[in-house]
Amino acid sequence: LEIASRDSRMKVLRAPAPLGPYGIRNLIIGMTQAPFIAIADADDWSHPQRLEQELTALESTGGVAVFARHVRIAEGHMIDENSGRLIGDGLSSALYDARAFRTYGPFLPTRTRGDVEFRARLRKLAGKSAVIELPIPFVLARHNLGSNSHRFDKLELIEFRRRWLAFHEDAARHMDDIDGYMMRAQESMFRALVPASMRIQ
Repeated sequence: LEIASRDSRMKVLRAPAPLGPYGIRNLIIGMTQAPFIAIADADDWSHPQRLEQELTALESTGGVAVFARHVRIAEGHMIDENSGRLIGDGLSSALYDARAFRTYGPFLPTRTRGDVEFRARLRKLAGKSAVIELPIPFVLARHNLGSNSHRFDKLELIEFRRRWLAFHEDAARHMDDIDGYMMRAQESMFRALVPASMRIQ
């Protein structure tokens, strides 16, 4: 709030109700006319050159999204990923061409894994080459066992993934009218894709 009061380029938006991380992203994306959408989680730190490098990658390739890597930290120490590596998949480092949301739809109304699903959706519908992966860890991500990503049962996450993979396959069969398909899917399908315990009410 203090920074926004000194910089007219910044706006502080308040959600009318609890929307979860992906609901609030959808709200903001729907309100902006910006050509690019950058993700920055509240407890992460981004390198000062992160957006510059990601934007360069998007503009030079014509891609729809770019992701960098991250390093998890806790109490000043680096934490390894489930794979045993220090450098992990930085989904919260994303920079999107805003047209990706208009063409391929918004984030699903879920409390977790929404960015995993959306990246997979883009890879399936826009093509793997349109989703750029930078090998550089531009983000320090706070490791928090109480976060949404640790709250759900593994079987629920598997079921969620099964549902959205089927959704991607169905969407791929409607590429000749993908805009219309996504509009219809938002009205009739999106909430049903998310298991009830993970759904934004």
